[in-house]
Amino acid sequence: MATFLIDFMRTGRRPAGQTGKLSGEWKTDFGLMTLTQQGTSVTGTYTQSSGKLSGTLSGNVLRFRWEQSNGSGSGRFEFSNDGNSFDGGWCRCDEPDRPTSNWKGTR
Repeated sequence: MATFLIDFMRTGRRPAGQTGKLSGEWKTDFGLMTLTQQGTSVTGTYTQSSGKLSGTLSGNVLRFRWEQSNGSGSGRFEFSNDGNSFDGGWCRCDEPDRPTSNWKGTR
């Protein structure tokens, strides 16, 4: 509980690692991204080519479909235990667990 209060007082928001909430702004390889999480459902937008994504969270792994002005495909993010970064990838395919390019981000 003390860690939660310290983090909340420092940042003004709930620590993502304790709540499982991914909602908020992320700095990524494809520009600023905003995610909204409701239960296991996650949607988002990012600046690269007016991008949008939607997917399902299982544990700390988000599998998603992405769409932007120049194409679409799928991807996978694996979030750190503290909820402040992710490492993942994307492809122009329907297999989120087989990315062909990297996609990383931090809060």
